[in-house]
Amino acid sequence: MNYDDSGQAGEMRLLVREPPSTDRRPPADRILAELPTQADDVTTNGIGDYADALRQVVETIAGLLGADGGALAVVDQDGAVQWATATSQPAYLLTQVEQDFEEGPGVDARATGQPVAIPDLRLGQRWPRLGPVAASHSVRAALAAPVRADGRTLGALTVIMATPRQWSQAEAQAISGYASILGRLLVTAAEAAQQRRLAGQLQTALDSRIVIEQAKGVLMARKGLPSLQAFQLLRHTARSSSRKLTDVAAEIIATPHA
Repeated sequence: MNYDDSGQAGEMRLLVREPPSTDRRPPADRILAELPTQADDVTTNGIGDYADALRQVVETIAGLLGADGGALAVVDQDGAVQWATATSQPAYLLTQVEQDFEEGPGVDARATGQPVAIPDLRLGQRWPRLGPVAASHSVRAALAAPVRADGRTLGALTVIMATPRQWSQAEAQAISGYASILGRLLVTAAEAAQQRRLAGQLQTALDSRIVIEQAKGVLMARKGLPSLQAFQLLRHTARSSSRKLTDVAAEIIATPHA
C-alpha cells in the first residue's frame, strides 16, 4: 500500500481471502477438536496447514462478539507479521496497515499484553496515521487482544466494526479468553508440523541407509570385499565424483554385474 504525506491511502494491492459466505460454519468447539492436541513450540511453519480452521475460529469469535469481521496476525520474535488470516477485506486491511505504520490496536495489544478497545478510530490522536486510513476503509472501531502461549506473545487477535462501538469490559475479557485459545492452537499446529518434518527426515535417513547397505552387498559379492572396505570404496567413489553417497549406491544396485 502507498500513502501520501497526510497518511491517506493511495494505490492498494492486497491478497485477501474471500469474505465468508452466509453458510453455517462449525462451532468453535468442533473446530478445536479437529486439530492435534499436544504442542511444545511454535513457529509460523506449518500454520498454513490449518489456515482454513484458524480462519473459521476467527470467524466464530467475531460472530460471538457481534463484530463485522476479525483477523489473526502471527508475528516473529521481532514483532513483524509473518502470517495473517481474516474474515473480511477490511479486517485484513487493518493488519497490513498496522504492519506498515507500526501502530494500531494489534500492535499495542502485543506490546502491553492487554486488550485494546477503540470505540472510534476517527477520534483522538492515538494513531494519527493509521486511524484515518483504517476508518476510510470501513474500520471504525476495533477490539484487539494479544495471542500468547507459554509466556510468549505470538500475535494478536482483532475484531472490527464498520461503525463506532463502545466496547464493554466483558467483551474485552472475552476476546482475551478467545486469544488464549488461539495461542494454544498455534502452538499445536506448529508442533504437529514439526512432528511431520521429523518423521519425514527419519524416513529419508532410513531409506538412504537401506540403499547404501544394498550397494555394499553388491560390492562385497562383486569384488570379494569385507563390509568395511566395501563401504570405503563406495564413499571414495562418491567423493571423487562429487556425488551423493546414496546416488552412487543406487547406481551400483542398478548395475550389479558391471
